[in-house]
Amino acid sequence: VMLAVAILVAVLPTPLCAQGPGKRLMTPQDLWAMKRLSNPELSPDGRTAAIVVQEWSIEKNKPTSNIWLVPVAGGEPRRLTTAQAADGSPAWSPDGRKIAYVRSGESQWIYYMPWQLAVVDVQSGLESQPALLDQFVIKPVWSADNRHVFALLESPQAMHAGKVDTLSGQVSRLSAGARFDYGIAV
Repeated sequence: VMLAVAILVAVLPTPLCAQGPGKRLMTPQDLWAMKRLSNPELSPDGRTAAIVVQEWSIEKNKPTSNIWLVPVAGGEPRRLTTAQAADGSPAWSPDGRKIAYVRSGESQWIYYMPWQLAVVDVQSGLESQPALLDQFVIKPVWSADNRHVFALLESPQAMHAGKVDTLSGQVSRLSAGARFDYGIAV
């Protein structure tokens, strides 16, 4: 709870409460201007949280979501990804050097550009998509070797566990058949 409050204070510096002589009530525009925080994930050393920050554009009538890094002990948050659509579900590599996440395409292309696995280097910000798949990828989880990412892969009327080699892009299915896998424990 304290981490959530600290992050809220760090990422949302705009005062929205009516205070002092120029008091005013919140408006719908104030609510749309608020950033929405989700999916906090602590780094392996516990010093940094990766957080998804969603912002809405009233003019474009659409949201964007990006991953931010927030020092747990305090300090300036740093925007890590720069999607024009949505990034989400951050997962730290065991060595804390990379974050795997899912990235969507523009909302009007949702059926043509499904959520894809992406990896970002925490220090440089260099992003890559190790395997472009014609299916949705969700819930990434790193393997202990810092090279492979397990994730759920959508198939027609099914959801299967899979493993992606982040260096070669090779995808291996770990389950098959008419089933829906809902999570992966590593």
